[in-house]
Amino acid sequence: MATSCFVSDELPPDQKAWEYTFPSQVGLDNQQLTVLDELIKGQNYGQIDGLVIIKDDQLVFENYYNGDNRQTLHQLGRSTCAVAVLTLGKLIEDGYISDLDVPIFNFLPEYQTIFDAEPDKKAITFRHILNNRMGIPWNEYTVNVEASTSHVLQMKLESDWARHIISRKLEAPPGLRLVLNSGSAILLSKVFSNILQDQTLEEYIKTNLFDPIGISSYEWAYDPSGTLDLFSGLSLSVLDFTRIGYLMQQEGRWSDRRRVINRDWVLDATLPSVDFINSFNFGYYWWVFTDDFADFYLSRNQTYMMNGFIGQNLYVSPDNNLVVCVMGENYFNDLIYSPSLEIYRQTLIALNAVPDTP
Repeated sequence: MATSCFVSDELPPDQKAWEYTFPSQVGLDNQQLTVLDELIKGQNYGQIDGLVIIKDDQLVFENYYNGDNRQTLHQLGRSTCAVAVLTLGKLIEDGYISDLDVPIFNFLPEYQTIFDAEPDKKAITFRHILNNRMGIPWNEYTVNVEASTSHVLQMKLESDWARHIISRKLEAPPGLRLVLNSGSAILLSKVFSNILQDQTLEEYIKTNLFDPIGISSYEWAYDPSGTLDLFSGLSLSVLDFTRIGYLMQQEGRWSDRRRVINRDWVLDATLPSVDFINSFNFGYYWWVFTDDFADFYLSRNQTYMMNGFIGQNLYVSPDNNLVVCVMGENYFNDLIYSPSLEIYRQTLIALNAVPDTP
């Protein structure tokens, strides 16, 4: 079915977050989405396993491909970092961490010898991690690169991934040099686990994030030392991945208006705090589209994105009251011209938010 599965007062038990409606009821072109659906089925965008569109707080498109369904779990890859960001915000709100400028070494006693060997590392703060300015060299790409050049692949050969990251010799003082390092979410995971004395990090996330927004089916991976993989280790269904985007779009409230995450934290996380390239800036692990890229490709409406590197992408456009979740499995390194991003652009075309040709 190209649009809503059905329109009814009855909602299935695994989908109670949104009412159904037809795309045309919220300004989307039904025919345009039908064409998009057929193109996905024809693998014109490579392998796409699911697409969910939420517009004006209603579910207007939900479809699955390649034998998948609503219950199928998918590895999120780097998009797991969305949960790392929300967890950090919640820990700050709960008083476990005072602010982003606290040095992380205060929470990592097991690595004290590493910090003592390079004292400048003691200056690394939570803000440095979120802004990709730890000063540690890193190449996190794993697709179409030699294993010897991917620090992620090297890390995953080790027993303690957080130790591997913090052991790398500094190439610049913390705060000085911008180096993409989403693997740093493993360091956050180690810190969070050390902070939480009375429950595990997985339990904390379940209680404070997943339960309030209705995520009950998921799988977590751990590194060999037992650290929760907040970098790439979460598997969710497409619909549940969409819930995270909707929580962000609602500025931390859920569909019943309950506050889940502090509003200021959500806004801070999605502000362009660090210039990266012409097309994207960084928020806190979120990519924020720049005006240059928006003019060329998308429109000037604000959009931010969580990217799993093979197309497990979540797009949030607050200006359009729009959340688009694309579950792709396309192995590429081009962040800009990707099949999942093109599907998002086609959604905006259906909304008449951008011209048909960039």
